[in-house]
Amino acid sequence: PAMMAAGEGSRRARLVVGALVLGLAIAIYTPILRGLVGNWIENEDYSHGFLIVPLSLYFIWERRERLASLPIEPSWWGLPLLLLSSVTLFIGRLGVEYMNLRVSFVLLLNGLALLLLGRRMYRALAFPLRLRAQAAEGYRFSPVNQYGLQLTASYWNPIIEYAAAASG
Repeated sequence: PAMMAAGEGSRRARLVVGALVLGLAIAIYTPILRGLVGNWIENEDYSHGFLIVPLSLYFIWERRERLASLPIEPSWWGLPLLLLSSVTLFIGRLGVEYMNLRVSFVLLLNGLALLLLGRRMYRALAFPLRLRAQAAEGYRFSPVNQYGLQLTASYWNPIIEYAAAASG
């Protein structure tokens, strides 16, 4: 029982650290997220973004029993996603490309989940985390943006898919 209580305290401490890191990430990305929400308001084609976040949270809540039973085993596999998130953020800021800025946040969420929670937990959260990516696509298409989307997807989709496969 003493070991059980220590394990529960350790789990709680890891979840608190994870929540603090997530809060810090949201604070850092606030200007980007504010622009994303503004785009959802201004452009009816992207108003579905208001549904994606609550749906993602619902799917996480729906998995709460399974998540509670899974061990938290941090994984270094989250670091490549965090590195890719940083590179994507840098490219987005350098070129004022909103898609890259927003995708950077999605990559950050995936990387943090894998790094802080581990491969089993990440696998259980994969659908809600990937669903969140649907809300990141918030800009009008033009030939230039279409090319940027294809270029961006060509380098981040395989890495997310690899991380999901490596976790399972």
